[in-house]
Amino acid sequence: MRYHTTLALIDSLVADGCFTQADRRKAYTIINQKYGLSSDSIFAGIA
Repeated sequence: MRYHTTLALIDSLVADGCFTQADRRKAYTIINQKYGLSSDSIFAGIA
């Protein structure tokens, strides 16, 4: 649940213009690593 909440926050920051798509990809990579998911996992958010 925390994982998806964090991704939703990142997505809203992108939608508001605070983050770029490049920032979003970097944030997703960091979050995936924190939660032990590889970026090619079917459970990881796709950036």
